[in-house]
Amino acid sequence: MQDNGQVDGRGDQPPQVTVHTEGTDTVEEYRTAGRLTMIRVTPKNGVPYTVMANNDGKLVRDSGTRNISPVYYKVYEWGAAPKPAGSD
Repeated sequence: MQDNGQVDGRGDQPPQVTVHTEGTDTVEEYRTAGRLTMIRVTPKNGVPYTVMANNDGKLVRDSGTRNISPVYYKVYEWGAAPKPAGSD
């Protein structure tokens, strides 16, 4: 990594970012002092997600991202006869 004179608020060098594609996904790898710290994956047709490296160097899902629960709708129900219009 080259010294370009930029530092953050703590005086640290900014991370080195490498961008490449895997299949149709765009992958950004963030390294600080040569050590992988974060990966951001942006699928062609999907929601981007981030994977962080912990102090042991293991990749784990970013705890800062919200868990997204799917929404389920009842489209059709078997066995129940429909009520005629106007009946209560």
